[in-house]
Order: sequence, then C-alpha cells, then structure tokens
Amino acid sequence: MTAADLVERLRAAAGTDGVLVGDAARAYGAGGLTPACVALPDTVEALERCMAVTHAAGAAVIPAGSATRLDVGHPPVRYDVAVSTRRLCRVQAHDDADMTVTVDAGITLADLNGALAAAGQWLPLDPPCPDTATVGAVVATDASGPLRLSQGKVRDLLIGITVVLADGTRVRGGGRVVKNVAGYDLMKLFSGSHGTLGVVAGASFKVRPRPAQRALLLLTAASLPAAVALAVRVLDAPVAPLYVEALNAAAAAHAGLPAQPIVAVGLGGSSKEIEVQMARLNTLAEPPVVVSEGDPDRTYGAVRDLPAAAVCGATASVLPRRLGEFIDDAVESSATSPALVVHVGSGVVRLCWLAPPADPQSFAATAERLRAVAAGHGGWLVFDTLPSASGAAIDPWGAGIPGVELMRGIKRTLDPGGRLSPGRFVDRM
Repeated sequence: MTAADLVERLRAAAGTDGVLVGDAARAYGAGGLTPACVALPDTVEALERCMAVTHAAGAAVIPAGSATRLDVGHPPVRYDVAVSTRRLCRVQAHDDADMTVTVDAGITLADLNGALAAAGQWLPLDPPCPDTATVGAVVATDASGPLRLSQGKVRDLLIGITVVLADGTRVRGGGRVVKNVAGYDLMKLFSGSHGTLGVVAGASFKVRPRPAQRALLLLTAASLPAAVALAVRVLDAPVAPLYVEALNAAAAAHAGLPAQPIVAVGLGGSSKEIEVQMARLNTLAEPPVVVSEGDPDRTYGAVRDLPAAAVCGATASVLPRRLGEFIDDAVESSATSPALVVHVGSGVVRLCWLAPPADPQSFAATAERLRAVAAGHGGWLVFDTLPSASGAAIDPWGAGIPGVELMRGIKRTLDPGGRLSPGRFVDRM
C-alpha cells in the first residue's frame, strides 16, 4: 500500500478533516523521523477503524496526545502514522456523589479540572504543563508532579481504562465505580507503557474534594542536603502538606524565587487548617517560615513545570533516606550543575539541565556516572529528555532492567507485529 493509499483509507476511517499531512504532520516528528500523516479520530469507533487500517497496511504507529513529549525514549526504528487522541476530548460521565469521572483520552488535565470545579472536586494529578497534558498521555507515561506526595500517582486514581490495540480491537479494564475488583488489572499494565501496547482511548478515575484554599510556604536552607533534611522534618511533623519539594539554588531561581536552597511546602484546606499547620511548621525552621509573596499558584506552577523546561532531563529514584548522599555524589559526578527538584517523600530527584551540553560526548560520560551513582545507592535513573546531539550516545532507559523478558512477552501478545512505537521503549522494545 502506498502512502497516498494509506492516507485515503485513514480519511475514510476518521473523516476528511481527521487526517493531517504535510507541515501539520511534520509537527509530530520524533527522533528525526516524520510520519506520512496524522490520524485524529473523534470517536472511539473511528479510532478502532484507524488502527484496523494501519494494521492492514503494516504501518508503524506512534500514539500521541498533544505531541509535546514525542521525544521521550529511544528514537523509533519506524514511524509511518501518528494517531492523536486530541479530538477525543469529552467528559463522558461525572458522578459527583460517587466522586468518579469517565473521560476521553484527549481531554487535557486543565480542561478536566475546569469541568470538575463546579462540584468542588478535582483530579489531583499535576505533571508539567496541565494545559497541554492529555489524560491519555498522563496514563501512558505514568506522569506525576509534586502532588504525588499526598494524592498518589495516576495508577492510584485510575479505576477503569479503554484501550484500542494495534489491530483495532477495543479492550476494557476496570469500570466506572470505585468498588470493582474483577478481572486483570489492565490499568496498571497500561500505565507507563509509553504507547507500546495500545492507544489509550478513555479512562475512569476516582476524584477528590478540591481544597477550599491553598498556601505555599517557603523554608530556606544553607545547602540542598540541608533542605532535604529540613523537608524530612516537615514530613515527620504533625501536618498534612499537599506537597514538599526541595530545590537547589538554580531551580529556585528558575521558579522566580530567591536563588538559594529552598523547601516549598504546599498546604490546603480551610483558612483555619492552614493557619494551624503554619504555626506548627514555624517551630521547625530558622529563620521562620515565609509565606510566598505574590501569586502562590504561579510559583507552584513554575516548580511543577520545571522538568518541561529542561533541554536535558533525568529522573532518579532512590530510597528517601539516601537522598542526601545521592545528591552529594550526583553533584560531584556532573560536569555541569543541573537544576534539582527533590520530591523528598517519594525519593525522586528531577535533574534538569536548562542549557544544552557544550560537549555531547563528555555529557554521555556524565550520564553514565550519574546512572552508576544512582545504582550505587540502590536506585535507578532514566533520562526523560535528551538533546538530539547526545541521544545516540545515551540509553534513556539504561541497561539490565529487571523483567525485560516478561515485558517482551506481553508486547508479543498484545502487539505481535511490533508496530506500536517500535524501538522506543526499554531494551529497544
């Protein structure tokens, strides 16, 4: 089948306005490859038809939401068609009494939370850039942000999922109600699968009450390890923060804060609840806690979005009690000083280089040293973003990942032709 034939068949499946070609398709490029076209189905049925067309044509497909994170992972080995869910953007059902919501995969987190606001509820997931982050992309990449401390990650809130497989078959897991325990847990299987097993078409979530008020408190420290130690004391205190983030001076400056190590503590609830928690936190810090001046939501957004501003970014996961040692060793191992944001409660460190490395080859050596440092502390390090000049020299996922053969078996079962996001995932899967 020629590329022109493929485009015509996808137009028959998705409608004449449901296929992009030319410059519009080039915007969906990934790893130096450009798809022949972009299919934009506006119903799940149209998505099924599109996937059946690409399956029959033997085309390699990369699922996409808003096409903002297509460079995550290895460059694809083939890329014929992008399938975007951005026209699948409806709230299908919202039961405010049962506190559940079912949505299409292409709705953005910002739009979803705008719809939930009238009921005083929210879906408390906060990966970078919620204005463009679609629900399907958040599920597929298992993306999270500062709120994971108090609200968990996507798989903690996901109660149902609809996925279209490579051959156009629709599968469902879970349901629209919280109490649903029958069958395989497809929600966890597809969370973090990075578009290698199927196209997420829809999802159901538990939602939670939106805090009546929110406040951002700032605690200063002499160094980042000292900030991490102070953050641990906050977590041990009789308070219930929404998030606790430790920032080094570079990260604080990027967020518009004074260029010094800082602990950012988010509080939520009634004004009285916030007042009580603030009083308790004031006993921990010297100098005392400072309430963020200006717009606290803007500062929180700047901290949340920092990983998206990085031209090179990595995420390290280590045991929380070893964070201080890891940070000391990581800074010594890095030839350049990244902005660091530490999710202290979960042992996650975001390393964000805000300018491209001057020497891509020496940066590759830095990447391996950092990966070895994480492994030495019993952890792991994954590169979320790599500049094109360094991409070929650095494995974004790393080697020796446990369970690779199991992952390959699942891939062979759900995508036997290997046509979904080929070569992008762990071990070039």
